[in-house]
Amino acid sequence: MWDSSPRKQRGGKLNAKVTDAHVAYLLDRIDENCYLALDEMVDALEPRFEVTVSRQTIKHHIDGRMYTIKKTHCDSNYRNLPENRILCRDFIVDLLAYKSEVEIAA
Repeated sequence: MWDSSPRKQRGGKLNAKVTDAHVAYLLDRIDENCYLALDEMVDALEPRFEVTVSRQTIKHHIDGRMYTIKKTHCDSNYRNLPENRILCRDFIVDLLAYKSEVEIAA
């Protein structure tokens, strides 16, 4: 019979740069400010834990805790500017006029 040596463990974490304490700190920061960007999270880890990681690393760890990070929009109020509201209204008026002309012609 063959004598086999015990198998080496495969997979798992070897030298994890981001620990559970780091992720818990980031989640606390997200709970305080839900608009926190990935760059701000990277910048928050450096002075406190002296750890330099990429945005993608942070995203993977945050996603692992069932949080999702969305892109922030610089100016979300552009849709409600008075000029844009007038343009939208004029478009709707023209569209309805065109539809009524098509219905009359048919």
